[in-house]
Amino acid sequence: MSFLMHRLRASLFAVATLATPVWALSHVTLAAEAPAVEPAVAVDFDPAASTNVDALAAHLDTVRREMGELQGTAKEQKMAFIKLMRELSVTCQRIIDLDGTGLPRKKAHTFKIVSHCAIAGATGDDADKAAFDAAVDEGLAINDSGTVTVTIFHMLDDHVRATMHGKQRDLDQMLADAQKKIDMTQPGLPGLVAAKVIAPYFVGANRPEGLKMLETAIALNADSNNPEVQQLRDKVEGLYRRSTIIGKPLELSGTMLDGSELDWSAYRGKVVLVDFFATWCGPCRAEMPHVLEMYEKYQDHGFEVLGISLDDSRENAESYVAEMKLPWKTMFPVEEADRGWNHPLVTYLGIDAIPQAILVDQDGNVINLNARGDKLTSELQRLLAPAPVAPLTSEEKS
Repeated sequence: MSFLMHRLRASLFAVATLATPVWALSHVTLAAEAPAVEPAVAVDFDPAASTNVDALAAHLDTVRREMGELQGTAKEQKMAFIKLMRELSVTCQRIIDLDGTGLPRKKAHTFKIVSHCAIAGATGDDADKAAFDAAVDEGLAINDSGTVTVTIFHMLDDHVRATMHGKQRDLDQMLADAQKKIDMTQPGLPGLVAAKVIAPYFVGANRPEGLKMLETAIALNADSNNPEVQQLRDKVEGLYRRSTIIGKPLELSGTMLDGSELDWSAYRGKVVLVDFFATWCGPCRAEMPHVLEMYEKYQDHGFEVLGISLDDSRENAESYVAEMKLPWKTMFPVEEADRGWNHPLVTYLGIDAIPQAILVDQDGNVINLNARGDKLTSELQRLLAPAPVAPLTSEEKS
């Protein structure tokens, strides 16, 4: 996954986890991602008239920064937000019309979907809803898994955020709404991404349709020659593997932060927490003191931790290990191409969010995929707490 998509997805998760009107939240999340620059003298810029792709790409960041500076009453902020979002959509369309390439084009496709979704949500206007619907059709037709993923998340936004609004998520309707736009019986990126997005909700609800969805998507795309499809199919296979791994052995291989090879067999006979983390991950940092507490308490009883860093920089990973005084070993790829979200174990297990804390028992079998907080505490108590000592009998006392 590209750095752009990683940063955008952080915003999508922020949107998905807060019960806030999209117009009121998006200006905060989008602005937070805009690159910081030195203040400049304000100049008029008409994106519709510009023929400079680089200037238009820079204007995307300018508009996003302005979203963090909205002032006035709630109504005034909403109106200013809608205006900026319309300007964002015009800028994106201009980049696309000028056949911009590389990162500018990816950003244009991404924020075109984001802006049209936000505008339709803020105004409720039929014309704006139609424009968002057209943007969805366009996004689904693009041969880029990141753009298709953003499109589907926004297309299903009401379902993704349902529980955050105190509503029960209707999985059958969620699937039906996806199928209005996507034929999941056909090979290709849209069906493959839809399965990757929707199936985990069914799996989490113990609905068999989830695994069937993944199996179908994998089979349909088994012979694809499209590199985008091949790469995503590997991740969907990993998601299926992770979704069915409880009670099965976890096989790990790779290099350590010090450059040596992992000896996974050395961990056999211990309860092991396999912790996927990154230095930029706030929840990972928040959880670490608890993991350190559990390590201190249970290490002598057979508990071990294996960290897997998703950082792009070896220096950042080493600095974090030193800062947090982590006493266990950490994995980190030698090859730069295998770092971050491209880590081979991320693909192998279909991991798309961290922290991901996988607990393995003494036999090497996975027993918990989200062993954090109280879950980790209770599992360690169950597996490693010393057996209670029976009181002495009268005969033993004598």
